[in-house]
Amino acid sequence: MTFRIERSARQGSTVFILSGRMKAEQVAELKELFDTDYQSIILDLQEMRLADRYAVKFLRSCERDGIKLENCPAYAPRVDGQRRRLREPRRDAAAAQV
Repeated sequence: MTFRIERSARQGSTVFILSGRMKAEQVAELKELFDTDYQSIILDLQEMRLADRYAVKFLRSCERDGIKLENCPAYAPRVDGQRRRLREPRRDAAAAQV
């Protein structure tokens, strides 16, 4: 399954429709397409099927930076609470001593 990026415009925003499997290599490709105004970018993830760990971290950082995520699959983190956010494993002091 290949990764594909389609670009369109919607009411003053740039929409990137992502489809397929996203890996670390595609993150750099996608970043090159971004304008400096992150508030006007929307990432539509409806057709995205898989993402590696690096891609998920990238999507998390995009939303924190003001990029809007639409149609998020269950594995994609949501900062605004619409989807349960993926978290790093919790490391308790007691668990570290075991």
